[in-house]
Amino acid sequence: MSDAGAGLVEVLSRLPAVQGASWRAASFEVVAPFTVEVPIPTSRSVRVASENFAAAGVHVFVSVSARDVGMFAAQPAEQELALLPGTRYAPGTGFHEVAGLRVQVMVELPADGSAVPAVIPDEELARIFDAARGEPDIVVSRPGRFGHA
Repeated sequence: MSDAGAGLVEVLSRLPAVQGASWRAASFEVVAPFTVEVPIPTSRSVRVASENFAAAGVHVFVSVSARDVGMFAAQPAEQELALLPGTRYAPGTGFHEVAGLRVQVMVELPADGSAVPAVIPDEELARIFDAARGEPDIVVSRPGRFGHA
């Protein structure tokens, strides 16, 4: 990682940790645990991440150490969280359909050995998707920012 990249990670790591779900557009299934290598932008909004549900599917990251970067974001409405380098995630489910959207739940594997966050049940995901579909469309300012639609 470059000096500038390392500096960014240092700044992000000083922000308070955020627990909960965030989203990225996805068209593929993750089949093994992985370690984040560079900061990964995610959104607290499935509508934002999927670019108004245009994406083939989404990954939902259930995290205990994501960082809220909204205060620094050019587009605060994107509700951006960052997944930091060194963080490990594992598939909590396969890529499957819920309420008309393909989804895979990824859970953080905390480095400190604390409990792995619970997988979000399909019924709750369906409620999240239905509520987001009831919201107005967002303006996509940077296509692909939150994954590949």
